[in-house]
Amino acid sequence: MKIMAAGHEADSWQPCSMQKLRDVGLADAVDFAARELLNHDLIGITENGREWTRLWYELSLKRVSGSDGPIEITESSAEKLISAAQASAHAHDLMMEVIRSRLENGAALPISLGVLVNEQLEGTRKLTRPKQTDRTDPKVWARNFMLNYVAGLLATFFDLDIERGKETMAIAASDVLFYALERNGAPLNLGTIQNILFHEEHEKAPENQLAKDVRVIRSLILEAVLDDFPS
Repeated sequence: MKIMAAGHEADSWQPCSMQKLRDVGLADAVDFAARELLNHDLIGITENGREWTRLWYELSLKRVSGSDGPIEITESSAEKLISAAQASAHAHDLMMEVIRSRLENGAALPISLGVLVNEQLEGTRKLTRPKQTDRTDPKVWARNFMLNYVAGLLATFFDLDIERGKETMAIAASDVLFYALERNGAPLNLGTIQNILFHEEHEKAPENQLAKDVRVIRSLILEAVLDDFPS
């Protein structure tokens, strides 16, 4: 049975009180959400943005020897990355990070990237960063991705609705996320959280770019994880 967030009008979007969450046994849910929101690395989301994250998995890139090690990349993936970097500022940044990580660690570059660097040094080719068309703050995108990811976990593990419904006003994952964000020093008002969250089956999800991003990238991450298991 869903527990009501009593004491607030539906259209005011005020979070239920922290005391109410304690009273109904959801204090642990806040602790859980606060931890999970910080686990970008654990689920494979970077704060470099949607395009960077998507390409990372599409091209099967991997870090060798921790966060400062060279990025592992095949010749085929290098060629695709060079092509993407000609049209996307974020892809260009990722390409430059691949080059930097390998040169600084003494790792050989794939042939296509080596040719690119040599042409740059010889002055026969200029590595120009394309104009950035996506103005979404990469860290905001990562935060929104994580909010939806953690909301799904809360719905599964604590039997909560994703967002507060105006008809029922039941305590929802959005209430828990409000206090989890506050605890992590990154507060958002409940109305903003509600606008960021979506249901997989929600009528707005097919038109929601964030929903599409979450589905695509989550699928790519799952494929990458499965590829790491021995066959």
